[in-house]
Amino acid sequence: MYVLQVEAGRQTVKFICSTYSEIENIPHKIVQKFDRMDSGDAAVPPQFVCETGKTGMGLGKPNK
Repeated sequence: MYVLQVEAGRQTVKFICSTYSEIENIPHKIVQKFDRMDSGDAAVPPQFVCETGKTGMGLGKPNK
């Protein structure tokens, strides 16, 4: 489950990098597409690899 945000008419989902705590707002339509493409556990929300300005990568998870 994720929290839908509406700012300036845009629907987004806030994702937080688990490694660096960087925040990225992903458009809701993109999150829905990943939900439909995912053949895994429907109870687990989509997750993204987050690339930060710092060295390394983390796992972007939705803010609950």
